[in-house]
Amino acid sequence: MIGTDDLARVLRRLKLSGVLHTLELRQRQAAEESLDPSEFLFRVLQDELERREGKKLQERLVRAGFEHERTLEVFNWAFNAKVPKSRIIDLATARFVEQAENVIFVGPAGVGKSHLAQALGHRAVRRGHETVFVTAKRLFAELRSGRGDGTYERRLARYCDVAVLIIDDEITGRNREPVLAVEPTPKPKRRTAFSDHWERVRAGLATGRPGEETRARRSGKSAAAATSMPPSPSSSPMTIRPSPPSLVTSTQPFLHCCETWHVRAANGEVIQNRPTQQATWNAIEGMQRDLLTPLEERFGLVTLTYGFAGPELVKAIKARAAKGGWLPNISPAGDQHAGHELNTHGKPICKRGGIAVDLRVPGLSSEEVAAYVIENLPFDRIYLYSPEQAFHLSWVDPEFRTGQVIRMIPTKNGGLVPKVVVRGKKGPPLDPR
Repeated sequence: MIGTDDLARVLRRLKLSGVLHTLELRQRQAAEESLDPSEFLFRVLQDELERREGKKLQERLVRAGFEHERTLEVFNWAFNAKVPKSRIIDLATARFVEQAENVIFVGPAGVGKSHLAQALGHRAVRRGHETVFVTAKRLFAELRSGRGDGTYERRLARYCDVAVLIIDDEITGRNREPVLAVEPTPKPKRRTAFSDHWERVRAGLATGRPGEETRARRSGKSAAAATSMPPSPSSSPMTIRPSPPSLVTSTQPFLHCCETWHVRAANGEVIQNRPTQQATWNAIEGMQRDLLTPLEERFGLVTLTYGFAGPELVKAIKARAAKGGWLPNISPAGDQHAGHELNTHGKPICKRGGIAVDLRVPGLSSEEVAAYVIENLPFDRIYLYSPEQAFHLSWVDPEFRTGQVIRMIPTKNGGLVPKVVVRGKKGPPLDPR
């Protein structure tokens, strides 16, 4: 009989040692559920694929060089009411990358150009696009240094051999003159090293002040650029192009949307957060089909803040909460984020079954989004917190659907008390097997 050590040696030679992380669990599952060999092999390899995808995502984020946590999820839309939210939401699809279009944010200092440019870069990274963020000052300084030490081509290639290049125009100096001001120039008689490299960049994002003459070019393709106008009371302080269609979510963000997952990933730790039960996968598919896709078709960008939560992610959330001195505010036994997963005793973690997600639509009240769900979509339970916070939405098979709406009422001591505002109908718990 082949032992684990022998198998581990072969897996390492095949560069599949990550399989060992879930192998014992999968072996036990195969015995309990009488899985055929092909199904067992498929699940083991899917685990390894998930691990590699998570690792690649973390590596792309590190290579991108973003400044701190600048994402759409943390952007304060109320800070600048004139930011064109619908345009930003459309751009978050990252369709401009596939269409090889450039995006230029133009506006005065402090309106959120740098944050939003990096936020779109985050979205591109999550969709698998290699991305680099750099300030104009640093970019030109590096290229000038490259001229002196003979590394110009190599330095330039780092910025051009990517799908998305984000150049942030800093304003420095006593007169606050822009570092980046690309003036119209005659067409060169010969191709430059920069133009040779630039053709490899699929899309570009740039920021600039009003009054600058800005041009984005690409050989063989027209680039979408923004015309800059000084802000006035009747005009938006930021101009953006283009506007692609709405976002379509996928399994990947459903498993990786939790803030704790991203914090660990940024520190080089990838949490294995993947369902082991087929019923959980079926529930995620139902959630996507019946709730998330219709919401995206209605509102555009839907931001998931907490999706599937396996034991490893729950453990990480509790550890982070304990370290930070705050309550984790999760309840795996009843909140349905565990889907149909089983505990170490083979019992359902959550007897309600189905699956749940916390979500919000940027720029809209959660009350408004929840009202649409209640009126039009086949949901199980909704938990409402405040108009600004994400709300909890769950899905189960039709015969077990409750249609309950619960509002979480704050107490004087900082706690929350549930109040049922739409009773719905109660149903029996699901058998997670």
